[in-house]
Amino acid sequence: MPRPPAPRPRAPGLAPRALPRAGALALVLILAACSDSAPVPEKPPVAVRVTTAERGPYSPTVTLTGTVAARTESDVSFRIPGRIAARLVDVGDRVKAGAVLARLDRTEQEADVTAARATLNAAEATLRQAETNFTRQDRLFARGYATGSVRDAARETLQRARGAYDAAKAALGTAEEQLAQTELLAEIDGVVTARYAEDGQVVNAAEAVFKLAEDNARDAVFDVFEKATSSEPVEGRVALALAEDPAVTAMGRVREVAPALDAANGTLRVKVAIEAPPPSMTLGAAVTGRATFAARDLVDLPASAFFVTAGAPSVWIVEETSNRVAARAVAIDRYLTGRILVSQGVADGDRVVTAGAQFLTEGQVVDPRPETDVAQAGR
Repeated sequence: MPRPPAPRPRAPGLAPRALPRAGALALVLILAACSDSAPVPEKPPVAVRVTTAERGPYSPTVTLTGTVAARTESDVSFRIPGRIAARLVDVGDRVKAGAVLARLDRTEQEADVTAARATLNAAEATLRQAETNFTRQDRLFARGYATGSVRDAARETLQRARGAYDAAKAALGTAEEQLAQTELLAEIDGVVTARYAEDGQVVNAAEAVFKLAEDNARDAVFDVFEKATSSEPVEGRVALALAEDPAVTAMGRVREVAPALDAANGTLRVKVAIEAPPPSMTLGAAVTGRATFAARDLVDLPASAFFVTAGAPSVWIVEETSNRVAARAVAIDRYLTGRILVSQGVADGDRVVTAGAQFLTEGQVVDPRPETDVAQAGR
């Protein structure tokens, strides 16, 4: 019987199946070398929409709503304390200078006047008696029938009587003045714009009872955001119109701008003096004000052109020769609906990316196209 073939001797230190693994590694290295030598295709330029920047004059117009207010308003109050017996006017009433607005209870003051008048009458009677006595003593002294001491005593009594009479007369004047102060009078022609007290209420001296607006010069008052007050309107003039009837118009001039912001709404109060206000522009009426500001050279760009980089607004500028994009920071002068006005950062003739900006990186090559071509490429 023939013997089976003897097994082939193994090489010392070589494990079984080592040769197949070495072959696989060599194949991987060959494939890697082939892939490194193959050229990597470049990305095609991104189609973007661009616009050519044109710097031109921009004359902003601001329209705001405000109210008509009196140029001069003052609180009206009694000069003495007391209880209000009658209130004769209300908010919105027109009054003339000297008109009675309210009255205090005057019982005490009338009693004071009566007592002061009685005191004055008594002092007047005493004065007359002293004058008569002195006249008689002076004649007797001239004839030698009276001594000098008697005449001097009569003169002293007369002087005391005159002092008492003058004091009583002054007291009566004070009492009558206090009685007159129980009536609150309007010092100017105007309109009652506020009421702070009611019938029967006890008020102190100088405590406000009404607010009276002088019915002559009027202002249109607006609450304006600080940005709008950075410059004045042309010649400081504002076109005004009645809100409920725009046909009623007037011209005004900026008279006063508040020096500090209103903490409640972050606005500045602007007062515009109304020139020859129409009768229908009454106090409290709503008006619109239209102000045109001096023209400035700005670049008008769509809002879609802007993005923020490093915390600053920026745009992509397409270079003329290479069509590569570069980010450029800009200064924004004003925001409009869907558009932004740029004061710095963009020059005349710059090509600005207006669509596709969100897909770009610094130095990327783009394919600038008109808007119609970009729209077709996106289909």
